[in-house]
Amino acid sequence: MRSEHIVFDEAKDIWMDAYLLPVEGKFPNIKKRPFVFIIPGGGYNHVSPREGDPVAFRFLAAGFSCFILNYGVNEDAIWPKPLDDYERAAGYIKEHEGEWNLDTSNFALCGFSAGAHLAGCAAAISKYKPKCAILGYPVASEENVRKWSDSAPSLIELIDEKMPPCFIFGNRTDMTVPVEGTIKLADALEKNGVGFEIHVYSWGPHGFSTGDSSVVQVENKNNPRSSHWVDEAIAWLKEELFDFAEPEVFQR
Repeated sequence: MRSEHIVFDEAKDIWMDAYLLPVEGKFPNIKKRPFVFIIPGGGYNHVSPREGDPVAFRFLAAGFSCFILNYGVNEDAIWPKPLDDYERAAGYIKEHEGEWNLDTSNFALCGFSAGAHLAGCAAAISKYKPKCAILGYPVASEENVRKWSDSAPSLIELIDEKMPPCFIFGNRTDMTVPVEGTIKLADALEKNGVGFEIHVYSWGPHGFSTGDSSVVQVENKNNPRSSHWVDEAIAWLKEELFDFAEPEVFQR
């Protein structure tokens, strides 16, 4: 694996980390890699590292190259600046798809909390739309969006029939991003005929990332079953993108 750190704006701390898995050689059936583009949460006032590398390493182990975006926050998160940050990063990936052995038509966006809001909005309206999206405890409803941003759109109101399929997860007792918004998001997807899978665990805190004890705050006891979302999402990705057991998909 090779990695690159790409700085887009040093003063605003906007950058992207790339983790690129090899192709061909010892991976003879893989000509291009699908990838997961990760957008951590943080309420648009910071970017949480707990939802960056720990998540990427799980998807890397499953065979997906990964990117992590550190987008602008606070005054640099006035909408549509976060979407602009995503599009600049996605455009950079597109420019380097050949060098990095990527299939830019076969990628997933994965976001958490406010990062899931950004990922969902990008999936809905960006010029670099993913093939599918993974949204963890997403800020989705108008009332919850307003707690974190005065300028950002309601994700739910952006949903239409062109939205790509979504994998959604969260905890029922999340006090930061109430589960009602997650359920409303799933309802909006269903009403527009968009495929989705939803996992709402019976209890647990907000911001649990992969659910591993190394990333969950000690004072926030986590539901051990909520960590299952990672394996479920990987299985879902193999349905939506492709399964490595079917290499002919990448014989191009």
